Amino acid sequence: MQVKCPHCRYKYNEMLKPGMTELVSICPRCGQSFSVEVTDEDILKEQTPPPAPQPSVQQPAPAPTSVPPVVPQTTPAPAEVPVQPPVVPSAPVQSQPVTNWQDYKTQRSPYASSANRYNYSPAKSGSRLKVLVLFFVAAAITAGVIFLLTMAFGRDEAEPVETVAASASTSEMSSSEMGNFSYSFEGSIKGEKKTLPIKMKITKTGTIVEGSYYYVNQKPISAIDLEGKVADDGTITMVEINDEALYHGSFEGAIDTNGNFKGTFKYKKNKYKFEMKRVKSTAEQ
Repeated sequence: MQVKCPHCRYKYNEMLKPGMTELVSICPRCGQSFSVEVTDEDILKEQTPPPAPQPSVQQPAPAPTSVPPVVPQTTPAPAEVPVQPPVVPSAPVQSQPVTNWQDYKTQRSPYASSANRYNYSPAKSGSRLKVLVLFFVAAAITAGVIFLLTMAFGRDEAEPVETVAASASTSEMSSSEMGNFSYSFEGSIKGEKKTLPIKMKITKTGTIVEGSYYYVNQKPISAIDLEGKVADDGTITMVEINDEALYHGSFEGAIDTNGNFKGTFKYKKNKYKFEMKRVKSTAEQ
């Protein structure tokens, strides 16, 4: 297919391939690129071979009317063949620098010839739009999954899951029978879907109870101070004491004769069960 550069008006040939709709070509003269629309008719013309030349029919020469007399020819003497000098190979001709456009056309690189070139036509815009839509849909789904996982597993370890517990256990010992003590406990706050292990240490002096507890799985470990009192029936009530007022929890329960501390943990407006077992400290061992 013959194309003409719109910049320098130079005409040259380009090869077409079936299925091409647009040809991006680079002018061998000025080096500018441009695109040419290709139709099926152009491809058909490119693939149709040129018609073969028809052989010319020679007309027979007219017959002579009369036969000329035969004249005997004498054989000439053989002429002497001149001796040719030996052929000396000449030095290779070096290419001269290009000084004009005609020289450039004859000495140009084969890469600038009208050989088959790759079709650099851009892809259809519809395919890019589909890729962008799929990308945004996948990003939205991923963000939703991350949000749900954050809501399900990103809850603070200090905050139990929501579940309502029964009332505090009734003490088996009165305040006077319990006496003064300093006990360590290990257990957990139990929820409907989640159980949080805790450790606690409390000291009873008369009717005053002081101590602290912390969540085992919380990193870094941060102890929360407790302060409360013991009722006459032996029920222990303690509230969290925190300077930053980050927690609003309280424990209400009783210690049985086996050393088990059971009751209700109140966090804000919710109630949860807690069960702990007394463990011996290093001083008691």
